[in-house]
Amino acid sequence: MQEEEEEEEEEEEEEEEEEEEEEEEEEEEEGEEENLDMGIGLVMEEEEEEEEEEEEEENREEEEEEEEEKEEEEEEEEEEEEEEEEEEEEEEEEEEESLSFWADMKNWREQASLTLTTHCVRSNVLLSPGHQLGTVSIPTRRENGSL
Repeated sequence: MQEEEEEEEEEEEEEEEEEEEEEEEEEEEEGEEENLDMGIGLVMEEEEEEEEEEEEEENREEEEEEEEEKEEEEEEEEEEEEEEEEEEEEEEEEEEESLSFWADMKNWREQASLTLTTHCVRSNVLLSPGHQLGTVSIPTRRENGSL
């Protein structure tokens, strides 16, 4: 928004400058008509006009180059912002996947624990308090003496 306003202000300033220059040129043209008899004055004025025109052209070119540079910078900034947003989205997706994985692992572990506990109860295997379920050795029927 500010950049658009700044560009509009610059354009208005340029238009005002062009109007002032046109007024100056008109005044100079009137002065030239008065000095028709003076060949030296005309030659000098023509040279001055040529110099002014060259300066104006150089100024226009510089302004155009500055505008192009600003546009390029804006485009680069937009690209950087888009890249940052994409990286943030990727990080969020990875975090969600990680959380999902650990939630699945917790559910699996709880299910495995319930299954093992159920099996132990059915097999009459007693677990001591504090015993880790992951290390329980369930005796087979042969170890119990039954086939």
